[in-house]
Amino acid sequence: YGKPKIHIEDLWAETGLKDDYNTGTFHLRVKVSAEKALSENHYSLSWMVKDREGNIAASGACRKLEAGEEWRQIEVAETEIPGVRRWSSPDPYLYELEVTLTGEDGSLIEIVPYSLGFRRLEIRDKIMLLNGERIIINGVNRHEWNPRRGRSITEEDMRRDIEIIKRNNINAVRT
Repeated sequence: YGKPKIHIEDLWAETGLKDDYNTGTFHLRVKVSAEKALSENHYSLSWMVKDREGNIAASGACRKLEAGEEWRQIEVAETEIPGVRRWSSPDPYLYELEVTLTGEDGSLIEIVPYSLGFRRLEIRDKIMLLNGERIIINGVNRHEWNPRRGRSITEEDMRRDIEIIKRNNINAVRT
């Protein structure tokens, strides 16, 4: 598989919620890999966070990358996004992050998409909270087993097990 001479090697997107549980926190770091013998061109990184409907929740750009830089880890963004939709188990709402690497002439080199959600998991007074609400874990052990076929189960068996699990308010499964 081929990669451009300069490319996004890795990225770290960290999200959270402020104390009001409505303002999202967003921190982005990107690792850029480049061959030492690049031309004199300059490159730039930009990023955008969009909701499911395609509306831009936040965006920004990074400093220009100079030719010859190799294996650079760059702090791209640290920002707050007001009015985010919180991620939770009943409503696993995800935003779409796009990190774009462009050349000096505006030519597109690479786009890296990444899904992310905003949530806050904490323990306060020995109580586990997700987005400020108490989590009660109802768990069960699940074994892939069919009384007629033994360890050979079908997709229908799996779907029926999940329906039974949901119907009985079970939110944690150990297999």
